[in-house]
Amino acid sequence: ADLAKKKIPLSQKLDLAKQAGSFLTRIDLSQSEITDEQLIELCQACPNLREIKLSKCYHLTNACLAYLPKGLQSLD
Repeated sequence: ADLAKKKIPLSQKLDLAKQAGSFLTRIDLSQSEITDEQLIELCQACPNLREIKLSKCYHLTNACLAYLPKGLQSLD
């Protein structure tokens, strides 16, 4: 099965990401309903994120930008 084509609910995706913690370096959350609070929690749980895809995430505001990981190399 091609997992890339399966639609995983946002809550499940965030739970899995938090479990991965510092091992997670990339995540694609584009076109999701993620909120500032959820993104901040994710960034705190996954400090080694280098790439985050957030295109078409219309519930995010500039307030969450201060909480992005320091080593972030790609924000889409």
